[in-house]
Amino acid sequence: MNKIEVHKDIIYNSKINNDIVIIHIGDIHFNKYTKDSRLNLIKEEIHKNNPDYILITGDILDNPTVSKDKINIKRLLIFLTELAKFSKVIISLGNHDVFRDEDYKFFKNLNDLKNIYVLNNESYMDELIYISGFTLPTSYYYNMSKNESKEMLMDHIKKYKKLTTNLPISIPKISLIHSPIRLTDKEVLIILKEYDLLLSGHMHSGMVPKMLNKLFNKNAGLISPNKRLFPSIARGRIENILLNKKITLIITGGITKLGLTSSKILSKLNFVYNTDINKIIITNKKGRYYE
Repeated sequence: MNKIEVHKDIIYNSKINNDIVIIHIGDIHFNKYTKDSRLNLIKEEIHKNNPDYILITGDILDNPTVSKDKINIKRLLIFLTELAKFSKVIISLGNHDVFRDEDYKFFKNLNDLKNIYVLNNESYMDELIYISGFTLPTSYYYNMSKNESKEMLMDHIKKYKKLTTNLPISIPKISLIHSPIRLTDKEVLIILKEYDLLLSGHMHSGMVPKMLNKLFNKNAGLISPNKRLFPSIARGRIENILLNKKITLIITGGITKLGLTSSKILSKLNFVYNTDINKIIITNKKGRYYE
């Protein structure tokens, strides 16, 4: 199995009393060839980090039809329910998860499982944290221009005012949005200005093998999901300053870089890439503890 790499980020927040530990993963791209041994190693690595919350930013499935394979989908359900035994698992949806209305049924049923919350343009809140999850329209990802439109993203987010306005002041606020492509645009950030942290995936770390890391800017990639070369927003952490407020964007590199939808042949090249997991610590500590 390709190596699991845990990326650590520390986020300062003066509103909290005790540290909040988050594990952020995405792009599992579960399919019939996903090995139980691989899922178990990922689960064990997550266990070791003892998170308060596990946040999954979409593309759990490689294709919505996977959810109709009753034998194989049980393996994914076991993985998710095992995670949920020790932390709340909060999920947003990506472009591979749903194509049609009927595809939402599987994710709606996930909400019936203990400690699992699927945020389909909805939010989760407890005494420690507020988390929203946006499901972007299929046409946002798949259209004639092969372009993720800033205007379409803004129109979609604006429809859900309850997720962008009058959010709780006294706790950290996080939004899960599968694609990060437009999340550094000032007009988009103005709509999301009440958030402290934006989490995304989708970019598969720009498909940059670890051996080539030094050739690329820390946020740049080799190729994007829509086949654009050298995307500038593909991975890592990006700090946005808006109206004297910092909004941090973290893009997880993904569990799987090449799913079956890439092609069965290309998917065999996953061994070239690491399995990326992000550990995020939200703290009110400064000094050497805070980077």
